[in-house]
Amino acid sequence: ETLVKQLMERADGISQDAANLTRALKGDSKMQGDWGEMILARLLESSGLRLGEEFSVQSTYKDKAGNLFRPDVVVHLPEERNIIIDSKVSLTAYARLMELDADAAPAERAAAIKAHVESVRKHITELADKDYASIVPGACGHVLMFMPNEAAYIGAVQAQPELVREAYDRGVLLISPTNLLMALQLAANLWQKERQSRNVRNIIAKAESLYKKCVTLDASMEKVKRAIDTLSK
Repeated sequence: ETLVKQLMERADGISQDAANLTRALKGDSKMQGDWGEMILARLLESSGLRLGEEFSVQSTYKDKAGNLFRPDVVVHLPEERNIIIDSKVSLTAYARLMELDADAAPAERAAAIKAHVESVRKHITELADKDYASIVPGACGHVLMFMPNEAAYIGAVQAQPELVREAYDRGVLLISPTNLLMALQLAANLWQKERQSRNVRNIIAKAESLYKKCVTLDASMEKVKRAIDTLSK
């Protein structure tokens, strides 16, 4: 319960950062992308996973045709399994929606919501077309499409609930900061158990080695005893 509370608090803090920056970033796609990657990096740092060990950033992979691809993040799991995460920011249309006040015409709000949903759907299509799951060795079947703004994620899903299913059918899982932080924490726990299991295996292996040495020493001492007995006779 305490862990879940801590995760929620961290995710809430990151989501609040996202809300504060939404308006400032709405007109610059490049800045939006950089900001999304920064939020993703913060979540990875908070999870306890180690760069270069349990996850890698902007690693290069080739498809069968030799084309290069660089997913934002690849989280490595035990048994050489990998989870691909790509940050996709949809703030421009969402910011327009947030600017509408309560007196805005229903048609205007509907148009803004539709634009936001279509923006998310476009990102889903772009990510699905890259087919990272067939390029990255050991990749899980679905790629995580990270939406760094929790409110933008919720707004799109509430407006178009079937969007989640559409993405899933195309090999993409929509995920928000809260959901991603929990998933990363699970990955960190898997690695912790894997390291504990490795330590146990190492202890057993060393114990077996020590036992074999003791057996060998005992056999050698027995030979020495027999030799001494023979010499004594």
